[in-house]
Amino acid sequence: MAGGPIFDVFFDIEVSDSANNDVQGAECTISDPGKGILVSGFTDRNGDVQLQIMVMAGQVLVECTSGSTVKNELVTITSDAPKFIEFTLPQVPQVPQVVGGEIIPIETTSLLLVGAQSSFIWILPIVLVGAGFSAYKLRHRF
Repeated sequence: MAGGPIFDVFFDIEVSDSANNDVQGAECTISDPGKGILVSGFTDRNGDVQLQIMVMAGQVLVECTSGSTVKNELVTITSDAPKFIEFTLPQVPQVPQVVGGEIIPIETTSLLLVGAQSSFIWILPIVLVGAGFSAYKLRHRF
């Protein structure tokens, strides 16, 4: 084989913060310096992710990202033995994630006023046209 044997390598990656809390949702990737990203995955609620690759002997870059924090490690592949990697990321405050924008409280009164005004804007011209048409018909009828 050109380039050497290919190994089936299983990576067990555990990500925690400096207070030893599991980091959920961190993205972990394994990349080959010459070929780019080979596989990626996200940590579960226990801070664990398992990734499996088939790669030739050499080095791969294992990288985990959580928010703006990135940790990486260069791992040498010499066999298809399992690799256990533990990353400790700096502790970052947990910010609740808002989906779809900022939540703005709205009073019921303002909703009723806006609803009444929007109805009034299109109903008034119809009522006026109807009244004008009725007045015209009444005037030209007699």
